[in-house]
Amino acid sequence: MSILERLKLGSSEIAGLKKAMPDNAKICRLPENDMPFKCLPKTISAVVIEKYDNEAGYKLTYLVDLEIAKQLSASNIRVKQIHTLYTQSGEVRLVFIDSNSKNSWSVSSLEVVTVGKEQVVSIIRNFDAKVYEYKIEDGIDIPACSDEQVEAAFDAAFQGEYYIQSLDHPMVRDLVKKDSGSVVLVDEIKSDETQSQPDDTVTENAKTETFLPEPELVKATSVDDDDFDLMAALEIKSDDSMSLDMNMDLDDDLKM
Repeated sequence: MSILERLKLGSSEIAGLKKAMPDNAKICRLPENDMPFKCLPKTISAVVIEKYDNEAGYKLTYLVDLEIAKQLSASNIRVKQIHTLYTQSGEVRLVFIDSNSKNSWSVSSLEVVTVGKEQVVSIIRNFDAKVYEYKIEDGIDIPACSDEQVEAAFDAAFQGEYYIQSLDHPMVRDLVKKDSGSVVLVDEIKSDETQSQPDDTVTENAKTETFLPEPELVKATSVDDDDFDLMAALEIKSDDSMSLDMNMDLDDDLKM
């Protein structure tokens, strides 16, 4: 059998080899570059746990029930504001921001959604400056999303395992185990040497770049600038292939 014949036989199975990105990761991020959007005026406070899937190349966000959050160590959870965005393409996105963070990605994302409450904007991810740059989109009118659309987005993002309502949840058990180990911090990253790598990470007691062998949790109180939007570096294309632009950059100002 020729190489071409073998490729033809196996081509139908290739798509299944790539790990599908869950709705949780798609919804909990700013829109793609150059996509016009607006932001609803009201925000919601939420307790979250975040985990980066190093193998697949995306961040997962878990909502934590308030009663469960009260029983967890403050170092294991994050309190963030949820900003609801609606795009020209009809999508609803949920963006989690720590308004007290001094991380450049966080500060610029807060500026973007603040302007987006009044005007239609679009963004570009500037990896050199480590910021989101926004542009006001004059002449574009985007109808506000409905309450039903917002509820549907929350349900799609956090149904099932992504809403922690028990101390027996696997994420909570993992946190307990990791309390005695090293902490991994994750930022928006662009690797100059290995563009194909999905992410670099920094351990708490080291300043060298390293790659994780498995998914890692992000611990809240490890640094002052603790808000990291990994998905900002993963530019999801609009076609069916859902190809990713994995250009990322490590924040030189990350406090150890």
